[in-house]
Amino acid sequence: MSHNKFPSTFKEQQDLGIAVNKKHLADGTKSVLTPYLATKKIVLADDIANGVLAAGHELSRISFTGQSEQARIDRDAVFDPIWVRTMLWAQFLKVGLGGNVKLLTEWGVTIDVNGRIKYSSNFELCAILCNNIIDKHLGYAIGTSPLLPFITTNGDDLPAIKIATAVAIASNDSSVQLRVKSFIETAARNKIWGNSKKNLRLIGVYLMKLFATDTSVVGEWGFNIVSLASIAKSRNIKLKPTLNRTISNVFLGSTFKNTSAFELIYYQGKKMTGTPITVKAGEEVGLNKGCSNITVVNPSTINHISFSVVTA
Repeated sequence: MSHNKFPSTFKEQQDLGIAVNKKHLADGTKSVLTPYLATKKIVLADDIANGVLAAGHELSRISFTGQSEQARIDRDAVFDPIWVRTMLWAQFLKVGLGGNVKLLTEWGVTIDVNGRIKYSSNFELCAILCNNIIDKHLGYAIGTSPLLPFITTNGDDLPAIKIATAVAIASNDSSVQLRVKSFIETAARNKIWGNSKKNLRLIGVYLMKLFATDTSVVGEWGFNIVSLASIAKSRNIKLKPTLNRTISNVFLGSTFKNTSAFELIYYQGKKMTGTPITVKAGEEVGLNKGCSNITVVNPSTINHISFSVVTA
């Protein structure tokens, strides 16, 4: 048994569309697609043209995505050492303020229910905390800030840190704006390409049905035909007492094994209807027609069970 693996990226889909059109034109009046295209009112030339237009938006998407990522990298290169400094400030203040949570929060530091400092992973909030601590420090009368000993001892240049933080914020804003542009280009690409992509899927299904006895022929049209056996995988699953689990896409012809020390039962299909099949501890049974979906049940009220099954 084989499977038509449809490409996941736009470029691969566009290449597939070009391959299908090339094969169709090369076969001329003998093309097996001619009656199907007429029935579905699919014009391959229009889909090829849509691909060209969509490709323009795809190139813009790639460009904006790359620029956004570079802006993020630039932001982190500037701000990462500043953030390390900011966390050191917060830790010093916690000690310097005698662990007084109320006083610490006045510096913008977040404290959890256990009295521990809670740092954010969000850049904007991290930058705000950095600026809050600096501004709070500068708001004290000269020589009175509880952060002064750390600043003096470690030679922190607060004006330079403020400027660098502003640069990092600007890079972050640029990254966000470029990412939004990338999303807009993606939407524009999908709007143009959506129907053509749908047509390609339909053509693939048609060819797989047409060449049901030799699906490898479909590969001549550019489709990626893979054996289900090559993508089948064995899954080891555990089930708690009294629970059930539906397994889909079971690889027919494979084996089902009860790998636990207790018996289990399964039903054919996604519902617990019909006659259940009992599989004893350590027993192995074959799954054939009617078992593409099975529902496994742990009948025990105290014991866990486990089993292995192969899915496509």
